[in-house]
Amino acid sequence: MSLLKRLMKRMFHKDKELVFTAFTNDSYFKAIAKLKSHEINYTIKNKMVNSRTANPVLFHDQQGPVHYEIYVNKKDVQKASQVINQN
Repeated sequence: MSLLKRLMKRMFHKDKELVFTAFTNDSYFKAIAKLKSHEINYTIKNKMVNSRTANPVLFHDQQGPVHYEIYVNKKDVQKASQVINQN
């Protein structure tokens, strides 16, 4: 990983922690709705995945599947996890 990528990743995730990864739009929208209803701030990082190689692709491809990573502030991790995983 290049130095620039490591620095950007560190800056992005400085005060955030990954709480949920969604592999479908449905699970993504459900998780976000739950976080919004409990007024939990979040950040999204999405990755396009090449279905043939299962690797992230560099170009925005409307045909390829996406997975979403949902990050919250470190102080909200426990609450966000509970909210997302409740039925």
